[in-house]
Amino acid sequence: MPQSRSLHAVLITFLSLSAIGQRRKRKLVGKLKASKTYAEWRNIATELDSALGFQDWKETDEDPKYDYPLIRKVRKSLIHLRSVGDVTGLMGVLEICLRNNFAGVEGVRMYSEVSAPHDNCSRGRDA
Repeated sequence: MPQSRSLHAVLITFLSLSAIGQRRKRKLVGKLKASKTYAEWRNIATELDSALGFQDWKETDEDPKYDYPLIRKVRKSLIHLRSVGDVTGLMGVLEICLRNNFAGVEGVRMYSEVSAPHDNCSRGRDA
């Protein structure tokens, strides 16, 4: 159902933009550009994402914009290798992850969804 999900996302985006109005969006984007610290930027970006209704996207693992099954496998491998103390194995998996556009995570479409990263991106879902 990725196609219906994409249509749903477009519809939500359209309705969200209409609901908050272009004026508020421009104001928040202006505040983002003028922010002086990362903490200030992140707070404003989170407010913008919330206003646009992009929180659902942050909470969902599965998305056609990137290879989520591969990300799950890699994450599972990293957790296992860390738990058994296999530093060489960890380095090998991480080396693969450093390749350009690994699992499609550098795709422009993916980052057009949100302004601020979600806490799960850095901590992991079960951290």
